[in-house]
Amino acid sequence: MIRVAIVEDDLNDAGRLISFLSQFEGEKKVELKPTHFQDAESFLKTVSEERFDIVFMDIEMPGMDGLSCAAEFRKIDGLAALIFITNMAQFAIRGYEVDALDFVVKPIDYFPFKVKLEKALRLVSANPDSKTIIVAGKKGTEVLRLSEVTYVESDGHSVIYHTANGEYRDHTSLRDAEGNLSPYGFSRISGSFIVNLRHVNEVRNSEVKVGDILLPLSRSKKKDFLDDFATFLGGK
Repeated sequence: MIRVAIVEDDLNDAGRLISFLSQFEGEKKVELKPTHFQDAESFLKTVSEERFDIVFMDIEMPGMDGLSCAAEFRKIDGLAALIFITNMAQFAIRGYEVDALDFVVKPIDYFPFKVKLEKALRLVSANPDSKTIIVAGKKGTEVLRLSEVTYVESDGHSVIYHTANGEYRDHTSLRDAEGNLSPYGFSRISGSFIVNLRHVNEVRNSEVKVGDILLPLSRSKKKDFLDDFATFLGGK
């Protein structure tokens, strides 16, 4: 599922974008989840806790304009594909200062929108840091970027995904979690823990330091983990 934010104060334009996303879903058989924000402030409040893969943002909005909003957004999220929506193309040129992928000129037609969306989807799929997993969080189902997960812990009949922003429980086995995570730079270090190799700070004889946390490294998993870690370091 690709999470798409539409930051647009004009309800007609927002509705048109949502309709285009639905049409694209039918044509390409991809799952897109759009969320509409009518102003920059509500969008920024949400992205402090949630993540979006693609953001369509109007430049000219009352209150905080799209360029200012994008600058604040990039302090929170540097990975999402950002596409500006504007009446005047010259405004969109400044979007490259905030690493915008492209822009769409109003009035919005389906074909140019489709081209930009396909471009954004290629960027999302090519970036390993944009990979996500759906878990059960405090506020219900949430989408986590795998790059934000520091380690995964087995806890009874579920696992806990640890991140800098909190813990997220999912009702699955550590074995199944390992199968889902191992292609994306994760390695199992014991019967109870899987670590994100990008967050490993130190490897000791029988411990692995992830951030400020020391986790046990079992003898049975040590060789495979060290091989995984060496491969990861060699590919950075």
